[in-house]
Amino acid sequence: MNHGWEKKRLGDVCKVTMGQSPESSSYNNTGDGMPFFQGCSDFGVMFPRVTKYCSAPTRIAENNDILFSVRAPIGTMNFANCKCCIGRGLCSISPKSDNQRYVYYALICSLNKIIEKGTGSTFKAVGKDVMNGHYILLPSKEIQNRIASELDKINELIEIKRSQLADLDLLAQSLFYEMFGDPITNPKGWENSTIGDVASVQTGATPSREISDYYIGDIPWVKTTEVQNCDIYETEEHISRNALENSNCKLFPLDTIIVAMYGQGKTRGQIARLKIEACTNQACAAILPCPKLHPLFLYAFLRLSYESLRSIAVGCNQKNLNLSLVKNYTIFLPPILLQNEFAAKLEAIEEQKKLIKSSIKDLRTLFASRMDYWFNEI
Repeated sequence: MNHGWEKKRLGDVCKVTMGQSPESSSYNNTGDGMPFFQGCSDFGVMFPRVTKYCSAPTRIAENNDILFSVRAPIGTMNFANCKCCIGRGLCSISPKSDNQRYVYYALICSLNKIIEKGTGSTFKAVGKDVMNGHYILLPSKEIQNRIASELDKINELIEIKRSQLADLDLLAQSLFYEMFGDPITNPKGWENSTIGDVASVQTGATPSREISDYYIGDIPWVKTTEVQNCDIYETEEHISRNALENSNCKLFPLDTIIVAMYGQGKTRGQIARLKIEACTNQACAAILPCPKLHPLFLYAFLRLSYESLRSIAVGCNQKNLNLSLVKNYTIFLPPILLQNEFAAKLEAIEEQKKLIKSSIKDLRTLFASRMDYWFNEI
C-alpha cells in the first residue's frame, strides 16, 4: 500500500533526544523534581510507571513523546505521560509535524532494522547516529491520520480485553480469599502440610542438543519461559520418544502443576497447569495430581503465594528455587469438597478468560494484518 510514500530520516522529521543519567545523588522517591525513567524496566503497557524522581535532570522528554529503549533490549516503546527525565537506556522521539501515533507504528514495523545495528559485547545498544539515520516511510498527513486512527482502535479493543482479563483475575483472587483466607497467614486455621508430604514433586531434563533427532518429535516439552501463570495447551518445542527414553525427561500427566524454579526476571516462582501430557526441562518442578489437592486449588494457592515462594530461593549470583525447597513449601489443606466447590467456580471464570484470550488473539492477528497492509513495501 505504501507506493509513492516518502522515505525520510527519523532525525529530519523528529527531534531525537538521547537520555543521559544524572548524578545519582539527585535520585529520590519522595517526589522531589520530576519523574525519572532510566530504561525500559520502568515501562508499562503503554505508559511508564513512576518509581523514582530526579531533582537535577539532564535530559528531558516532554509529555506525549515516544520513549524508545536504546539498550537491553533495543526497541521497546512507551509514551511519556508527563514531562520527565530520561536516563541513558532511553531516547525520546518527538515528531516535528507528522502524526505522533503514525510515527510510533512506523517504528514498530521497522524495528528490526534498528535492532540489527546494535553494537556492544555485554548487551547491544544503539546511539544517536543510528536513531537519527533510521528511515521511516511518510505518506500524506491525511493517510497518516487514517492509519493511526485505524490501528489505535484495534489497540484500544485489545486493552479493553486485557482489562477484562485483569478483572477476572481479581474476581478469582477474591473468591479464594473469601473461601479459604490468606494463603500465607492461614487465618481460618486449615490443616498445614508441605507439598512433598501430599504430592509427588519431580523435575525434567534437557535432552542433548547435539542429537538433532531428539527435537524432531510430537512430545510437548515445557521450558520455564512458558510458565507464565497460565494453562499450557501447547509448547514451543517438542521432543521424540527416543529423547524421552534416553534422558532424564519424564512425561507428566494432565493437571500437573508446574513451578518455574529459576529463570530471568520475574520467571522464578511463576506457575502453570498442564492441560496436555508433557515433559519439562530441569528448571521446572512438576507437582503431580494427588487425592488431597484439587489442581485448581493448588494453582490458585501458589499463584497467590508468588512473592513468598520466590523469597525462599537460595544462591549467590542468582537466587534459584530447587526441588527440595518446593517439596518443603508449606501449604494448607481445606476439605477436598470445599476445594472442589472452589474449582468449579474457578473453571467458570477460566472459561470466560479463555474466550477473551481468543478474542485478543484474533485482534492481534488483525493488527498484524493491517500493519502488513499499510507498511510492507511493494
